[in-house]
Order: sequence, then structure tokens, then C-alpha cells
Amino acid sequence: MNKQGLIIIILGAILVFFVWQYFLPVFDEVVLLRQDLKIWQTKLNDARNLNQKLAELKKKYADLSYEAERVAQAITEKEDLPGLLVQLEALSSQNGLILESVFFNSLDDKKNKKTSPSIAGEKILAIDLGLNGSQNSLKSFLKAIETNLRIMDVSAISFSEQDMSVSLNQNFRVSLNAYYR
Repeated sequence: MNKQGLIIIILGAILVFFVWQYFLPVFDEVVLLRQDLKIWQTKLNDARNLNQKLAELKKKYADLSYEAERVAQAITEKEDLPGLLVQLEALSSQNGLILESVFFNSLDDKKNKKTSPSIAGEKILAIDLGLNGSQNSLKSFLKAIETNLRIMDVSAISFSEQDMSVSLNQNFRVSLNAYYR
């Protein structure tokens, strides 16, 4: 063999040795880094999905907390007589009635088996209202009671006779049941 062929073979062997020692580990490292990149991209996508689900859950929580607040207003923790009185006065005056008298009576389930709460675990507060106004005002008042946020049932309505020559207004007695916890 000639010297040039031998030198080319030796240089080729040295080149293969350098590639083997320095570049192949780098390629192996690149392969490992690409695998790590795929793993981290998967984790990033999972984190984005979780973040999106978290945003959806926060929105649902906000909606449910609003509903829970409305339920808490509908059925109060205690009798809340001052708040109920203000509410009844506002409803009667908004509908053209004069609230003349109010009587509250807390019904005990042991004494009144007939008037047991329609909502499990709730207590009943009986309310007797003395109202003065027209029949149309009474109708609108009853509609307002029906759509009011606080749950109330009308249990009785009574009319009293009035001399129509003196006034167009009549006296009404309305009995309601309000619920509380």
C-alpha cells in the first residue's frame, strides 16, 4: 500500500474516533432532550387544560354562590322580624295598600301538626296583616307576594264590609306563612 492510502485510512480512523467520542454523545443528548421536550410539552398542555377547567369551575362557583345567596335570602336563618316588616311595608305601599296592622306568631311543629313546613327542617312564622285599599291593589299585592324573593304562602284572605258611599277602599285581613331555618 502506498503512503497516501495509509494516511487517508489513519485520518479516516481518527475522524471516526472524534465523531464517535464527541458528536455521537451530543446526538444522544439531543435525542434525550427531544424526549424531555415532548414530556414537558405534554405537561404544559395538561397545565393549560387544568387552567381552563379551573376557570370554568370558578365561573360555575360564582353562579352557584349567587344562587346560594338567593336561597339564603329566600329562607333566612332566623325569623328576621324587622327585615320582614320592612319588606311587607314596602310591598303594600308599592301596590297602593296601607299596612294598618301586623301580627307575628311563630308556629311550633309540636302544637300545630296541620301546618307542618312544606320544606324539610324549616320553621313557619305566621303573619296576619291588616290592609286598607282597593281590590285591584290587593290583587297586585298578592302577585308581589308570589314573586317576592322571600318564600311566603297566603293561607287566608278576609274582607270586611265598608260603606261604599264613604270610601272606595276596603279593609282586608291577609294571613301569610313565612319560612325560616
